[in-house]
Amino acid sequence: MKRFKSSGNRQRLERHAHRIVQNLKSGDVTLMGVVRTYRVAYVTARAFIAERFGPKEWAAIRHRNLTRGGRRTRFKKGHPTWNAGLKGLHLHPKTEFKKGCMRGQAARNWRPRRTIAVRRDHLSRRLRNRRRKGGLPWPRRTRRFVKVRDFGPPQNRWVPVARWYWEMAYGPIPPGMCVVYADGDSMNDSLANYRLVDHADHLAIQEANDRRMRERCTRAASRATRRRHAETRAAKAAVRAAARAAPPRTAGWNCPGCGATYPGTETPGRCDHCGGGTFVAIERAGAA
Repeated sequence: MKRFKSSGNRQRLERHAHRIVQNLKSGDVTLMGVVRTYRVAYVTARAFIAERFGPKEWAAIRHRNLTRGGRRTRFKKGHPTWNAGLKGLHLHPKTEFKKGCMRGQAARNWRPRRTIAVRRDHLSRRLRNRRRKGGLPWPRRTRRFVKVRDFGPPQNRWVPVARWYWEMAYGPIPPGMCVVYADGDSMNDSLANYRLVDHADHLAIQEANDRRMRERCTRAASRATRRRHAETRAAKAAVRAAARAAPPRTAGWNCPGCGATYPGTETPGRCDHCGGGTFVAIERAGAA
């Protein structure tokens, strides 16, 4: 709790005593408003007001403060609500929302079935931050989608127009097959331009329409392979550097004074024979 220790605030409170008393009687201010305005402690403001009001006036001020804060009018703990046990109550059936009713942004975005929308593919991450020569925009494929249902997952409400036309004309598409455009124009929606192919034939058609597709894929795969090999070489070099920086692995220690040998990896304190404290490490066989 913040404490106010300045005596000047108390003096200012005494100077404006008449105005404060009039505002408290009229209900224009509250006790906490006086505390915040004059930056005095709550106990100081309460003692200042109690000296100038009688018991009844002080009770009225307290009641007004509680009412303003909502304590007198709020629900008490354990208060029973009027709608307890009335689940499914319909007070205004004519004006309440009906099942399936849409409002707001959902209603503005709604489109009836068989609506055809034209969408453009997003740029790949490779081209997103690159500028094309001449300042021209990067080419993006444009396709048509048709709305086939109003409910269900959003990704199942819209299907490509080519797939929809093919299913209406020839029936369901077998698993593993797809409908593609023979001339590569995704806006040419005619049954004569559709081909039902598997994934291998689809790749062949894409390569025939885009001669540089194989070159771009090969170049991207080469870059990924070089990056992966560089990361592997860096990791192996870090392991070798750590091994060289580590202390040598020893098979024991040899005292140069008397030639005594002590096994173990830790340096002995003193030689038991000559009392010397200097030892030479004995390298392990095959250690680098």
